[in-house]
Amino acid sequence: IMIERFLDIKYISIYSIGFSIGSIILIMIRGFYLAIEPIIFENYDKKNFSKLIINYKVIFLLIINLVGCSVIIFSNEIVSIFVSFEYSESRLIIPFIATSCIFRGAQIIVDTTLYAQEKTIYHPIITGFGLLINIIGNIILLPIIGMVGAAISSLISFWILYMLSVYVTKKFININWLSFRITTSIMLSCFLSSICSYIFFYNGLFTVAIKTFCVLSLSLITLYLLKKVNIIHN
Repeated sequence: IMIERFLDIKYISIYSIGFSIGSIILIMIRGFYLAIEPIIFENYDKKNFSKLIINYKVIFLLIINLVGCSVIIFSNEIVSIFVSFEYSESRLIIPFIATSCIFRGAQIIVDTTLYAQEKTIYHPIITGFGLLINIIGNIILLPIIGMVGAAISSLISFWILYMLSVYVTKKFININWLSFRITTSIMLSCFLSSICSYIFFYNGLFTVAIKTFCVLSLSLITLYLLKKVNIIHN
């Protein structure tokens, strides 16, 4: 609705395509939620719950971060294969949307813990605040940088939703979610992925090989950053 108000109809289609590609990992996130929810409710009262939930969170983030970075790095190839040239600008918003979805994945585990505490009353408050931030961001950024502004606004609102969920949950259970460390890891890996997405050689196979190497390298960097705070032990 906000994009319709500030931009031409053409950019609505371009944004929709970019959003669809960038949000591919939401399918994986939904599946993980269905798998993790009964585990969280089953183990919530156990002594090792904090360690268990953090381990699940880190493993899940490593997986969706790998998928998200892959989507970002290969965004030009994905767009060129599946989208006509006239909508090729959709690749510009894919990094922001993919990063937003990774933060959504980080939030979903925190939210499920909140549900296990029977504090669901806070969920609409958190969601409402995130929606407000998104609306304000769109009003400010859309007239200035167009559809990219809408994508940035989504990223900011998803990050705020994640941080708010962490803040509220910590009021009721003592878990060190390491949210700032995880934020740094996600933002750094996605930023580097955006740079890698512009790698191009006339030999297409060589381009794919180099980009695949970038995906694996960024995964190792993310793993290293998380191990630095002793979340994962060999």
